[in-house]
Amino acid sequence: MTTENTSTNTTSNVLPSLTPEQVAENFVKANTTTGIVDEFVRNWKEIEGLRKRVEAEASTADHYRQTLTRKLDIVEEFIKSHVGENDEASVDDLKELADSLDIELTKTIKVTFTAEVEVEMTVPLDFDTDDISESDFTVSAEFNGMTDVEVEDTNINIPDFEVEED
Repeated sequence: MTTENTSTNTTSNVLPSLTPEQVAENFVKANTTTGIVDEFVRNWKEIEGLRKRVEAEASTADHYRQTLTRKLDIVEEFIKSHVGENDEASVDDLKELADSLDIELTKTIKVTFTAEVEVEMTVPLDFDTDDISESDFTVSAEFNGMTDVEVEDTNINIPDFEVEED
């Protein structure tokens, strides 16, 4: 007859929390003076790096706070001047407000057109027309229109390419 013992192991692998003093004491006990000095220097450098980072972040936050305050002041002045004078804002007034708030009043448009290109070439009689491909040509589109228009991207697609002998 076999007897099986089933028991639940309730021991935990979690160590009790140590205080900073206990951690330091254990570290000092386990290390040489050189190791302690090295750890102190490493920690000091890390703390200095974090301090400098906090200073930089605080400076950035101050910059954004000042910028936001300036913009709120501009909006407040605009609203008060128009409401106080019972004056409706014109498009020019709104453009001026947007400019003072550094708001770019632009939109993106897409222009699509089809261009047919024909190139007549003189080649030797024994020239193999299969040797010519669309990659042998450079096709470009440049906008030479208004000066206040900025071209962001140009995509040229050649859906049809053929070479024929006359």
